[in-house]
Amino acid sequence: MEFNEAKQYVLEELNETDPEQLEYLCEAVIREVEDPEYLEVTPYLHDKGIDIRGKTGGTVYNGDFGVQVKQTNSSVGAPVVQQFSGALDVDGANFGTFITTSDFTKPARRDIRETDEISIQLISGTRLAEIMIENEMGVVKQSDKEQTFAKEYDFWSQFTIDEDLIPSSMVPQADDLNILHLTILGIHNGNQFKPELADWLTEQTDEKWTRRQADYYAIAAHALGLLDTESGEYEVRGTPRTVRKWVLSDEGHEYISRFSNSRNEANKYLYSLIEELEIMQLVTERVKEDIAILQSELVDIVKENTAVSGSTAKRRARTIGEWISQTDSAIKKMEKGGSKKYASQATLGE
Repeated sequence: MEFNEAKQYVLEELNETDPEQLEYLCEAVIREVEDPEYLEVTPYLHDKGIDIRGKTGGTVYNGDFGVQVKQTNSSVGAPVVQQFSGALDVDGANFGTFITTSDFTKPARRDIRETDEISIQLISGTRLAEIMIENEMGVVKQSDKEQTFAKEYDFWSQFTIDEDLIPSSMVPQADDLNILHLTILGIHNGNQFKPELADWLTEQTDEKWTRRQADYYAIAAHALGLLDTESGEYEVRGTPRTVRKWVLSDEGHEYISRFSNSRNEANKYLYSLIEELEIMQLVTERVKEDIAILQSELVDIVKENTAVSGSTAKRRARTIGEWISQTDSAIKKMEKGGSKKYASQATLGE
């Protein structure tokens, strides 16, 4: 294929990629091209917020950034980009990038050029395809002289979705159940936006909590069915921004009701919700089959059975392991010589 044909091929593949997996694809592109200090895909919530978070820089400068990935056939307009700008502000990001498989309207591009607010880079589908070709992602260069390319099927196969996989939003990344409790309590007390929740956790724990860290606990509570989301207005630098707002679900209100009676009663309810998580059930079944599994095998379970991939799978597997150690689980966590193992309580009893 010549360059233009290769560009069209990559664009078609991008549009056919599952929307959630497209975020992981864009993460791979950013990691290859920019080599940031830190990079991860956030849980897939369909909330028009930040899909990828990262940190870049070094000794002289460093900054947090956010990326939104939008797969669409229509040009992205100014209101959508403005909403993303609000999400960046609320998240505490220094700058951002909006990636789409289509293009941006003239008003959207004009607003970005003329704004004195947070800096946002706009990447169209055509530009994304060009970046991928330049870095031989999705295609492989056959001839430098003639600029011809071949399809790289192995690259695209990494981002083929299995509909039976557990969504990334249902695989938590929030290690401490006590902090999860404080998160639910904080939202109950009116700290429903990301900055408010981070400030609440900082106040309650006497430790500095970033907005990103606080949000992961709210997302974990959402996975357990304790929270719902809705749109709300949050003022940033004197300007109201429409962003995600956390609210208690029926289960969340039930948790608070039980907590008003006793923490122990609330914990039992929380543990029952954790046991119902599909990923926790898979781990329990695997331990029963194999008698015991290592932490590395727990990571493999996450990679094989969920939409989570890359380094994010290790972090999610760590949370699963920590939840096992903090609940009245049928599995027991053991550590010896720096290695972690998970075994059935019944087996240990024998």
